[in-house]
Amino acid sequence: MPIKPNCDCCQNALEEFGDISLSPPDEEQKVVKLHRCINCYEEVLAQIKTRYAKN
Repeated sequence: MPIKPNCDCCQNALEEFGDISLSPPDEEQKVVKLHRCINCYEEVLAQIKTRYAKN
């Protein structure tokens, strides 16, 4: 049975996967896994590029 997660940003059902992000491990070595749709992935990527753009 295929997994059908929702985007953790916009909560829409994922038709196609954009990305999966993992948090750093906590004190118990557990991580948080986030699924993003393509649209939310592109928004996050644009924010990263803007933040780290060379001036």
